[in-house]
Amino acid sequence: MFFILDTADRLGFTEVFSKINPCSPQGQRVKRSIQPFLPGDEEKFDQMTRRLTFWLELGERTDLVKKIRPLLAELKNIHGILERLAKGESLNEGECFEIKANLVITRKIWKKLKSIVKMKLYNRDMLLEPILKIDPLDRLWELLNPGGIETERFYLRDEYDRELARVRREKNELQQRVRRLKREMLAELESRLGRTIPASGEVMVSKGDTELLEYLNSRSDLRLERESFSTCFYKWIPGPAVQKLENELEQLNIEEEQISKRVLAELSQKIRNYVDCLQKNQQRLGELDWMLAKVEYALKHQCVPPVRIDENMIQILRGRHLLVEAEVKERGDEYTPIDLTLKRGVTVITGPNMGGKTLNLRMVGLLTAMAQYGLYVPAEEMRFSLREFIYFSVDDDQTKGDLSTFGQEIVGLNQALPLKDRPGLYLIDELARGTNPEEGGALGKAIIKYLLDSPAITILTTHFAILTNVQGVRHLKVKGLDREKYKLLLKKYQMEGKVSLDIINQLMDYHLIEAEANNEIARDAIRVAALLGLPEQIIKDALKELDGKV
Repeated sequence: MFFILDTADRLGFTEVFSKINPCSPQGQRVKRSIQPFLPGDEEKFDQMTRRLTFWLELGERTDLVKKIRPLLAELKNIHGILERLAKGESLNEGECFEIKANLVITRKIWKKLKSIVKMKLYNRDMLLEPILKIDPLDRLWELLNPGGIETERFYLRDEYDRELARVRREKNELQQRVRRLKREMLAELESRLGRTIPASGEVMVSKGDTELLEYLNSRSDLRLERESFSTCFYKWIPGPAVQKLENELEQLNIEEEQISKRVLAELSQKIRNYVDCLQKNQQRLGELDWMLAKVEYALKHQCVPPVRIDENMIQILRGRHLLVEAEVKERGDEYTPIDLTLKRGVTVITGPNMGGKTLNLRMVGLLTAMAQYGLYVPAEEMRFSLREFIYFSVDDDQTKGDLSTFGQEIVGLNQALPLKDRPGLYLIDELARGTNPEEGGALGKAIIKYLLDSPAITILTTHFAILTNVQGVRHLKVKGLDREKYKLLLKKYQMEGKVSLDIINQLMDYHLIEAEANNEIARDAIRVAALLGLPEQIIKDALKELDGKV
């Protein structure tokens, strides 16, 4: 299992993945089948990276993405039709229509893809691009357009069968005879009545016109349908001659239906020869749709293809967590992209609350997951080696069921720690956060030592200074509050009496830097408390306790 427990949700990967939407049922089907690339899939991943690079350049330099996606949106799901056809079942006329409609769109897309080969960015590597191997199925197109008359709609045309053409011709002649005879009979009746009879064949006569009523009652081709207080309503009934012709017409309808079934069975047998090609086309159309959905998302969010390296590390330049970035920008604030290089072993991140430590874990995990699912990543550059799993432990909620925060954390670690001998990714927020500092520090230190020699990459955040002093641990810290801006803001608070949390966020420098040896954990919490108006006496006592200065 790539994601341990609910890591995908906690990282925000599930939500990001849900926002990349193919237009077609074929694309949705491909999306549902996506699995992460794992160690051992390096060759496949490198091929995917080349494809990502090619299609992103195509999206940046041409308008093909905008032209092809609306066509993909017109595709319908013919998977069930093709399965029935493959089993030997015959198609009805509507199903033949769906196959032809699919082929019409396929051929339009194929024509647009043909132009790619002529572009300078096309290279020999892309000769193997399966998406570009969509088959226009010219012979099937000819089969669905008998007589050489090309149309986008399907109809069981006379050209498919002579007997079908004969029956339809006889039907047409007979229908004309019926219409002609009815017109003659109605004309005679209208002449006798001196009025026009509507298409419904209904005649209305006042009950006061007894002479006309007597005449109408004497006619065999008129029947009293209903009457009101003052009016009688008669219905014209075609005579035996018309009925005879209509009976013949019904027999021709039955004959046409029988012949149509035979012709459809024969046509189904011919179409069946193309089932494999049609199914491959559906897969390639789905892959194209999924790829273009990724490209569109990448262009919208300034994402790039990830690059795999052999060294056991993760290197991110100006990485961004898309969901958090959207929230920050919605508030009108500026999001800070992060540079980060991680190698096997343990990296500890320290810094103040509100300093973005947890976000750094989420960003690394999200980008790694996106990369291994074949997506573009929101960064200026990402180079990494494939991870076998990702585990993210974070205190998103205080309790889960009846478990305390600490108990929940331990249950999660019990699932993840047995994998320590595999090249995974551990992301642990505030290790041992749910217990007292003395025991939490001891337990955290022991867990760090347990993971130090692991091929996995481990990043954890903490407020425990003891965890930064373990030999072999790399210590990064959030820069934290900008001291100069802080001093100016403190004066403003002293004069105006209030400072908002948004202002404090703007004072934070979220960049990560290497901590010096024996570097103390930042004391920005007291500075924030002072800005937010905690009583001055409390601030002074806290400083005295630390023997420090704000």
